[in-house]
Amino acid sequence: MLFRSVMSRPVQELVEAVTLIREGDMDIRIPVRGDDEIAFLADSVNDLLDDMERQGVVLGQGVEKSDD
Repeated sequence: MLFRSVMSRPVQELVEAVTLIREGDMDIRIPVRGDDEIAFLADSVNDLLDDMERQGVVLGQGVEKSDD
């Protein structure tokens, strides 16, 4: 049971963070603990958010498609 608890907490944090991001919260960052796949994923999401912030991306506005 301890293993399940140790593994499910980081996954649950990722799920909660991604849900907030999807709702438009670009300020959230996911805690990165360790050096496993979950930590790599959390770090990648944080990097993505940093890149989007630098580019001025705002979630929830949609993207207009051109007819070119």
